[in-house]
Amino acid sequence: MSEALTFGDSVRAARSATRAEWIRAECCGEPGTVASLVPQSRFSRIVRVGAPGAVPGDWWTEYRRLFSLIASVGQGYTGTPDLAWFAIWEGHGFDEAASAELELIPRLRLPDRTYLLLEGTVAAVDSLRYPGFDGWRNPDLFWPDDRRWFVATDVDFWSLYVAGDDDFITALQTRTWTAVEEVGPGTELNLEA
Repeated sequence: MSEALTFGDSVRAARSATRAEWIRAECCGEPGTVASLVPQSRFSRIVRVGAPGAVPGDWWTEYRRLFSLIASVGQGYTGTPDLAWFAIWEGHGFDEAASAELELIPRLRLPDRTYLLLEGTVAAVDSLRYPGFDGWRNPDLFWPDDRRWFVATDVDFWSLYVAGDDDFITALQTRTWTAVEEVGPGTELNLEA
């Protein structure tokens, strides 16, 4: 990748989309529900983790801190902390100079969104950025290679929908400083301005 297409020091384009195909088969819920964004068959619990509210200083710093916390907790609940996947919606408005190279990145196609597929370590979420944007930016979907947990958000809202087993979700709840509520596959996604 050229400098114009850098997603961060520890993140690179995936070699193929094969390792993400399972998501398409498992995100089969009604549009606008948690099941349309979070794979269903392997996770015993799903929670909605609220985005930081109005904070003094830089909101993006607090949002990044939330992703970093999930990654920190998640490293203890995966056997593959050295390989994670990041899916970034292709409609974020990337640098025009990188458009030809962006076309070469494998895609994950879901019914309502198409994502660029990237890979790195779980901890690399803390250094993710978008081509042509200043500073850190979040992935829309994020999971370790062994699929032990899953994080989803969207351009239409800031909250995070986090799925995993009971131990992971409980550990996350005890360390998260924003609101956390249990949700189910049929829960409507909260659109946020």
